[in-house]
Amino acid sequence: SKITSGTFADARISSSSVTAHVTAVNVNTGSWTPSYNNFAGTTGNARYVRVGRLVSATLYAQITGYTATDNLIYISGLPYTSWNSGHPVGSGFVSGSDIGNMSFGCYVNANSSAIYLRGAKGRRAIGVADNEGTLRGHDAQYLSDDFQGGSSAYLILTLNYISAS
Repeated sequence: SKITSGTFADARISSSSVTAHVTAVNVNTGSWTPSYNNFAGTTGNARYVRVGRLVSATLYAQITGYTATDNLIYISGLPYTSWNSGHPVGSGFVSGSDIGNMSFGCYVNANSSAIYLRGAKGRRAIGVADNEGTLRGHDAQYLSDDFQGGSSAYLILTLNYISAS
């Protein structure tokens, strides 16, 4: 055989042939400035890492107040607008000292720079008859009258989403 006799052609590929077809991936890191909508907060730390179009964002914030209304509470100001393709284009996890130290989810819609908080047990759901905050698509976004922020409430948020470009 050609393998045992050593008579097959040299199959090595030059490095210039490989690098000619490889695109560099951009990596960006930094901080972002969250805006708190329908509640008040003080940001302790808001950072992100972007590799290509994938963005990982974190937030540590103290909740300093809220107003009981039927308006959705959300956090805007993500460092990059999300991809405009389907809903949602990112999701994450929130923990902290709000409402008995329970944890809940969050997500980013298409073509958006906002984070919507998702319900957990005891949160009122939008568009359904129950009060368990059952996670069914977008019907379990927090309402600010269910949010019990106070001077000792903290949120720790981690989130991954796809950016527009």
